[in-house]
Amino acid sequence: MTKKIIASIEKATGVSLEEIRSPDRRIKFVYARMILSKIIREKGCSLEHIGRIINRDHSTVCHYFKIYGDELTHNCEFWELDTMTRKELKQ
Repeated sequence: MTKKIIASIEKATGVSLEEIRSPDRRIKFVYARMILSKIIREKGCSLEHIGRIINRDHSTVCHYFKIYGDELTHNCEFWELDTMTRKELKQ
């Protein structure tokens, strides 16, 4: 299931897993990490496991979850990426 989620993220955002795991903090990579983290968490993965997948500490993953709702509500670009990713997952 994780591979399908990652493929959906890559298609919707144009960001590869290697870029997600990179230290790069450009916003397109951060958004991809956040969406990937959220969807994987919804499937029941632990914060530590998600951190290993995206090459970040579990506290970073926790931070993503704290700001996720605000980004979704107030950031059109983020909302569109999230929506496109979830549509890809349903196909």
